[in-house]
Amino acid sequence: MEKLSEGEIIELDIVLSPIGMVYYAGDTLRVMISSKDEIGSVMPGTPGCITNNKGIHILHTGGKYASYLQMPILK
Repeated sequence: MEKLSEGEIIELDIVLSPIGMVYYAGDTLRVMISSKDEIGSVMPGTPGCITNNKGIHILHTGGKYASYLQMPILK
């Protein structure tokens, strides 16, 4: 894995784990992107994510840096 140079901007795909949630018209979805483990380990008895990231990380969204959240629609 290569480290980024200071100020380097790259495309980033963040994969979300599938969950069985239902959202209705007017509901709000909050997406939090963090370099730390916010929910603990996925499997009981296993350690959560341990990061060695340092410094300030900036997510560029909109305009020249288009961003989107892709969610399946099941009927």
